[in-house]
Amino acid sequence: MHSWLVISIVLTLGLFSEAAFAADSVQPLSREQIFELAGDKNIKMKMDKLTGAIAKTNFDWAFEDVYVLVDLDMPPDIIKMAAGKAGMFYTGNEKSLTKIAADGRETASARTIVLNNSDFVILFETYNDIKYEEEAIRERIGDFKAREEHETDDVFFLRKRKYDEGLLAAVSPVVGKIDKLTFEAMLTGGFTPHDGSCTQGLIEIDLNQISFDLFRYALGGRRVMVPINIADSNVASAKFEANKGQKFTALSSPVCVSAGAAAGLAGQGSKFKVTFSRMHDENVWSGTGSFTNAKTGGKL
Repeated sequence: MHSWLVISIVLTLGLFSEAAFAADSVQPLSREQIFELAGDKNIKMKMDKLTGAIAKTNFDWAFEDVYVLVDLDMPPDIIKMAAGKAGMFYTGNEKSLTKIAADGRETASARTIVLNNSDFVILFETYNDIKYEEEAIRERIGDFKAREEHETDDVFFLRKRKYDEGLLAAVSPVVGKIDKLTFEAMLTGGFTPHDGSCTQGLIEIDLNQISFDLFRYALGGRRVMVPINIADSNVASAKFEANKGQKFTALSSPVCVSAGAAAGLAGQGSKFKVTFSRMHDENVWSGTGSFTNAKTGGKL
C-alpha cells in the first residue's frame, strides 16, 4: 500500500476518533439548559437531541421538573424518560395546565344575549353572574393547605399539583362561558353634526349605574376606553369608555348631505345593529355591525 494512502487513512481515522471523543465528552446539560432546549420553538424538529440530552443528565430530577416538561406539552416518550429519571410513577395521563384549562373552557355552551337601549346593563349583569359563579367554586374548594412537616419536596409538589389541576378543571368551564358568549344589540339613537354639512349617526348609552370594578371586569381589563373592532365600512367607532363617566357610544361614518336632508335624518333617527364578543383573557372586543336609518331601514 502506498505510504501516502496509509497516512491518509490514519489521519482520517484520527479525525473520526477525535469527533467521537468530542461528542462523548460533551458535558451533560443542566436542569435550566434542558428546559431551555425543551422550550425552543423549533423543538419538534430536535426531539432526538432532547431525548439524548435527558438521557445524559446527571442532576437529581424532581417531580416538579417532570411537570415542567408536561406543561411544555412534550410527547409521552419524553415525559416517561424524565419520570424515570425522577423515580416518578408515569401514568400516561399527565396533562399540561394549559390543556386542562382549554378542555374545561370547551365544555361551556354557546349563549347569545339580546340587548337594547333600556336593558344594555344585562351585559354587565351577565359577567357579574360569571364572576360570582367562579368565586363560589373557589370558595367551595378552599385554599391550598400549607406544607406538612413529614412531606418531602416531591410529595408536597404532587399534592399542590393535584390541587391546582382540580381547581383549574373546576373553574375553567365557568371561564369558558366568556369565550362562548355573544351579544346582539339593536340600539337606537339620533345624529350629531360632523365637519360642516356632514352628520353622523350617534348611539349613546349611560352606564354610570354600573360599579367601576364590574365595568372593568366585564370589559376585560383596566383601560378606560375599550373599543369594539367592527367589520363594517359605515361604522366610524363603537366603544365603552369611563374617562368622563361610564357609557357606550357608537358613531356612523359621516353622511354628507344638504342641511335640509340632515334635518330630515335627525327627525328619523339612527339605528345601530351590532353583534360582538371577547375572549376570556382579552380586553379586545370584535364583531360586525352597521348603521341604518331608524325609520326607513336604509343603510346610512
